[in-house]
Amino acid sequence: MNIKKVELPHFTMGKSYGSNQNWMMDPWMHLGGCAALTTCDAFIDFSLYRDRDDLYHFKNPEKKVMTRQTYSRFAMSVKLYLEPRRTGIKDLQTYMDGVNLYLGDGVSSFAEKKDQVTVTLKSGDSVTVDFVILAIGVRPNSELAREAGLALNERGGIVVDEYLRTSDKDIYAVGDVIEVEDFVWKEPTMVPLAGPANKQGRIAADNIAGGQERYQGTQGTSVAKVFDLTAATTGANEKTLQKRGLVRGKDYERVLITQNSHAGYYPGAVPLTLKLLFSVDGKRIFGAQIVGRDGVDKRIDTIAVAMRLGAGTEALKVLELAYAPPYSSAKDPVNM
Repeated sequence: MNIKKVELPHFTMGKSYGSNQNWMMDPWMHLGGCAALTTCDAFIDFSLYRDRDDLYHFKNPEKKVMTRQTYSRFAMSVKLYLEPRRTGIKDLQTYMDGVNLYLGDGVSSFAEKKDQVTVTLKSGDSVTVDFVILAIGVRPNSELAREAGLALNERGGIVVDEYLRTSDKDIYAVGDVIEVEDFVWKEPTMVPLAGPANKQGRIAADNIAGGQERYQGTQGTSVAKVFDLTAATTGANEKTLQKRGLVRGKDYERVLITQNSHAGYYPGAVPLTLKLLFSVDGKRIFGAQIVGRDGVDKRIDTIAVAMRLGAGTEALKVLELAYAPPYSSAKDPVNM
């Protein structure tokens, strides 16, 4: 057999390993009633299963996780983008389809008792449930990058430049695993969202092929559906502003309005609450959050576009938006 030695050509590669479930609750993960959401397949559509008598085997196949009877006793913690006590949504519980909200509290410990789990809260209260889902964020899956000697930040995110190149200029990285620039503050941050990750992948592919396209930061525009309620956000929230030392009335202002999703005289109008954060002079929008049952996504997208293009509050007032009674009001919530 003749063996010919060949030298492989130099090549450029891209990396997108995403992120792993955050295991902050490690001490309790052995409990049969505790599980973490790690993939889309692991997510349960509770509105689908609540009216079914069959069982959904979640982590321990010998345990009943959800039935029609146990659904009403299932407790979960929902973090909303708006502070509920300040939103003007006086009866938020009615939106949650029987789910009890424990706001302004935290989890101290879990304990398994027979076929259920007792959750002890930091306030001292306790809740007994059939199972617990831990949806507490993610951390970058960057072990390969660490082994390869690539530069990482304190959280383990891969450091990249504006062209999505790592510290090795022949290796590109995209997605949840990388550090990005915060669009609002122009500082390094990590934002695990599918939309930005998709854009980064296309930019990296173009650049590997010889392009010079820059990734221009992430502003964290996102939307979530909880039963019939939708919550959406873009940019910074008020807690972020306060952590940075900004003072309301001096460094920023806020507007909080509750308005119908479309014209009130047309059937089906439901309220939505919008919170807008901006500089005192109105020339800069820091962020916005919206909660409601209809029309939330298109309003947050409008504000997100305005922010991306550098618009201030005056620009929101003059935007000409599509109007017909089934879809909006003559004075859209964004214009208000």
